Amino acid sequence: MGSFLSFRGFILGLLCFNVSVGFVIGIGVNWGTQDTHAMPPATVVKMIKDNGIQKVKLFDADYNILNAMSKYGIQVMVGIPNEMLSDLAKSVAAAENWVAKNISSHVSNGVDIRYAAVGNEPLLSTFNGSFLTTIFPALQNVQSAKEGDNHQYLIFLSFTLHLIPCLD
Repeated sequence: MGSFLSFRGFILGLLCFNVSVGFVIGIGVNWGTQDTHAMPPATVVKMIKDNGIQKVKLFDADYNILNAMSKYGIQVMVGIPNEMLSDLAKSVAAAENWVAKNISSHVSNGVDIRYAAVGNEPLLSTFNGSFLTTIFPALQNVQSAKEGDNHQYLIFLSFTLHLIPCLD
């Protein structure tokens, strides 16, 4: 019975992969800043553009990286690190400051920010539920801050959820 379930899981995964590949509209990359030998943001942006990559997810709102993205037409998702969730959950004013500093100012400068990801996989079991009480209030406050912004752009607020199906 176990091998049948594994085979069924494999076929289901293959089917989902084939369906999702059929809907791909662009290629994107993740760009983190926790490195020891960072390249200049302008160099990385040029490499991204030269390789036909249209979308980038930033795990935090690094000013220099966002500044380098200006007027390149690359769609950007800006992440809000988990360590900021508590402050954003407690205060709409903190969320308004974050949106003004990390989204609005860069959109005004020509950065194509499309999304804000609230948290970086905050529901992973390795965090032992430490973000369960802050993720939704932070999401609400950032959404309120976004709605109060005067810029004409569309941002969907989301949080990532790490799911790995058990095939055994």
